[in-house]
Amino acid sequence: RDHANPNNGGRSARIWREYFSKAAIGVVEIEEKVNNIDGVHLFQGSQDDAVLLAEVHEQLGDFDIVIDDASHVSSLTIASFEILWPMVRPGGLYIVEDLHTSYHDWFYGAIEANRNPDGLRRDGKPTAMQFLKRLADEANYRGRRLHGPDPEALDTEWDLYPRKFWHHYSVDWVRFSYNLCIVRKSEQDYR
Repeated sequence: RDHANPNNGGRSARIWREYFSKAAIGVVEIEEKVNNIDGVHLFQGSQDDAVLLAEVHEQLGDFDIVIDDASHVSSLTIASFEILWPMVRPGGLYIVEDLHTSYHDWFYGAIEANRNPDGLRRDGKPTAMQFLKRLADEANYRGRRLHGPDPEALDTEWDLYPRKFWHHYSVDWVRFSYNLCIVRKSEQDYR
């Protein structure tokens, strides 16, 4: 495919437009593209550009669903999640596609992937898949609980793991399928 061709692409946006016929759909594209799809708002820039993503959020409001089918580069996938997660409404979904690139360094080099699912990338950071697997732990965090052996001890934590390990993502659940992860944002903010 010729990604630089402004007339090439848009197939995913057309499919989502058909499926979510009444939704406002925002698409972030790194390359300049021609947008001729009604109800689709096209923004040009990088998926890790916090200013651009804030502009998208300002125009479209909190997101019900985010679908990351972007670069497939681990560092950019993680950066996008960190920027966009606060903009996902409670009960919303965050979907990441094409996670196979977390394992194969022939896509984007060893700096972005690791064939060993337990090993970090060459730069010592997690792959996108490792980052998302870690989010499964977040589903077990529920903030301070007022129950346990001493319910009067307000400074006692009775969560499934101590607060110091919480990454501050209010997650209900994380589901994995072939090359795909879906994360559901909790209705409750556990901060």
